[in-house]
This record gives sequence, C-alpha cells and structure tokens, in this order.
Amino acid sequence: MTAQDAPAPRHKNAKARREKKKIEGPTEEVRRKDGVTVVSMPKRSFPERVRLYFKGVAAESRRVSWPSKQQVTGGTITTLFILVVFSIYLGGMDWMLRSLTMTLGL
Repeated sequence: MTAQDAPAPRHKNAKARREKKKIEGPTEEVRRKDGVTVVSMPKRSFPERVRLYFKGVAAESRRVSWPSKQQVTGGTITTLFILVVFSIYLGGMDWMLRSLTMTLGL
C-alpha cells in the first residue's frame, strides 16, 4: 500500500466528528479526472469566517493538555539556570577579550 492509497486520518471519536461538522458546515466532494477527491466548502461571509475561526480556537483550547504547576516551575528554574550560566560565560569572555585588547594596546 502506498501513501496515496492510505485512507485519510479519521477523528478519534464520533463526538469529535460531530463537532468538526458543526464548525465546518456542509461540504461538497468532487472527484477530479486524475482520481483526486477535492473537498470544497461554500464561500462564507467575512463575519461568519471570523466567528468560525474563533469557535475553532476555543474548541482547540479545550483539547490542549496544559502543563501542571510543577512542570511550569521546573521549566522556569531550568531556563533561569541556563540564562545565568550563559551570562557568566559571555561576561567572562567579554572581560577576557577586553583585558587582552587593553594589554596589547589595540
């Protein structure tokens, strides 16, 4: 089986399919001469497209797995540690190169 023959990915459950259908609305499938199926949707007005966009954003936000407080704290501490290490490294390199250029009179 080639990648072209593979079935399109399906939603995990019926509830997700119903939500998607509600958001996207009716579609029209057209099979072209080369065998490719194209799904087209009717053109919507600008306010309706904006409303559907934000509705999709809200639906996606509900499915996001947010990190726990412990994970956020750990990530913040790691970031600050790396920031301090690189600051010390860059400060040391700056001091060393400045001292070297002053010594050489450049």
